[in-house]
Amino acid sequence: MSKPIFEHIANVTYKKIDPALYTESDWKSYSPYMMNKWLSMNKGYIDVIDLIQPYYGLGKEIHYKMLSSLLPKKKSFTKYIKSKKGVKYNPELIDILCTYYEVSKDEIKLYLELFFRDNVRILDLIAILKKYGRTDKEIKKLVKV
Repeated sequence: MSKPIFEHIANVTYKKIDPALYTESDWKSYSPYMMNKWLSMNKGYIDVIDLIQPYYGLGKEIHYKMLSSLLPKKKSFTKYIKSKKGVKYNPELIDILCTYYEVSKDEIKLYLELFFRDNVRILDLIAILKKYGRTDKEIKKLVKV
């Protein structure tokens, strides 16, 4: 039975298991990419992972040995860092503001982050939408995030 990523992390950090004890199915479940990804979320290991990253293509066993020899023999907690979910804005609102400010859609998304920080800026946004002939009902629909 293959090992989960957490078992592989334990083996290179505090257990320091000899790679010769790994079976073929263990090596199939070992992913240098995932090991680097998980271990780099620990602030204490970032420098080590940065050193190992260029040697990504050397093979799983060599990667395992490098990690095992460079990481300290201790238990540590690594909190998974989630990516930020982007806020989705109404495409019609983006188009209106692109026309109004004469900038790209990417820039408008940055502007919208500023607009939605406080109520005064939202009032400015509403004023712009009224200039483009939108009703209060349409504005409510466009500004909904």
